[in-house]
Amino acid sequence: MLIASYNPQSTGDTMVLIMNPDVTDQQVSIHDDVARIFDEKTNRTLGYNFLKASEILPEIVTENGQVNLTSEQVQKLNDYLTNHGFPGDVEFDDQPKFVVGYVESLEDH
Repeated sequence: MLIASYNPQSTGDTMVLIMNPDVTDQQVSIHDDVARIFDEKTNRTLGYNFLKASEILPEIVTENGQVNLTSEQVQKLNDYLTNHGFPGDVEFDDQPKFVVGYVESLEDH
């Protein structure tokens, strides 16, 4: 799962990345204008907040809402993360997240 959102009217120059579902016990590590949210027990990254996102990805300033990141943009984010002491663990994901199914039959049970 990778959901990126940039809404400068509401959150300023902050891009929010959601990478994994929330857990009860979360921790946050903040430095160099990045906040990493992670699972306290497993250290798995749940998401990032890039606090000066347009300095890393200047092209996003025209965005408002969900951002469909390219593989090149994900690589830029990972480069920034690794250069600032974070794991470069953002994975490119271009698969659709809305799936439509067809119910063939329905029975009471």
